[in-house]
Parts: sequence; C-alpha cells; structure tokens
Amino acid sequence: MSYAPKIERFFNIAVAMMNCFPPPLFQENSLHLELANRALVRKDLTNALLQKFKRHQWEKSMNGWNNVGEFEDFPVLSDMDLKYITLGVYQVELANMYHKLNIIFL
Repeated sequence: MSYAPKIERFFNIAVAMMNCFPPPLFQENSLHLELANRALVRKDLTNALLQKFKRHQWEKSMNGWNNVGEFEDFPVLSDMDLKYITLGVYQVELANMYHKLNIIFL
C-alpha cells in the first residue's frame, strides 16, 4: 500500500514513455510494395465496370440485393484475390475479423 499514493504518477510516467517511444504504425513488407506497384500501373486505367453500369443504366433498374446463389458464374475470391483487387485495404482485414466473430457468436 505504500505505492498507492504514487500510482497516478507511475501511470503518467508510463503513458509519457509510450507516447515518446511508440511502436511503428506500419511495417513495410513485399506485399505492400507489390500492391503499391499494382496501384501505380492501374492508376490510369478506365473503370470498365462503371462504364458498363452507366451504359446499361443499371442504377435505375436496381430493385435491391440478390442472393449470390442466384448467379451461376459468380466468382469465388480468396483473401489474397480481394487484397489484390482492393489494393490491400484495411476493410478486407476487418471483414475477415467480423466474419470470425459472427461464427463465434452464432
């Protein structure tokens, strides 16, 4: 109990050290470099899907969501496929975690 009056001071020192010497926010690896190169190559490409969407005026005919099972040729994508398509966005990792949580709590 002799440290009880000093706990707040110890906490403040620990937080100050954590703020002064934080871990790096980002660890670069070969996948990140590959995704950055893919982004640079693709930056000037036209969005063919968007053009097709506008050409067929699908935004005016959307009635809601369809079940994926209704599409026979719907592609099955791996996690790596999604990272390549989305250039490794953070949401892909979040979706994977949400899916795992959904399985646990159902």
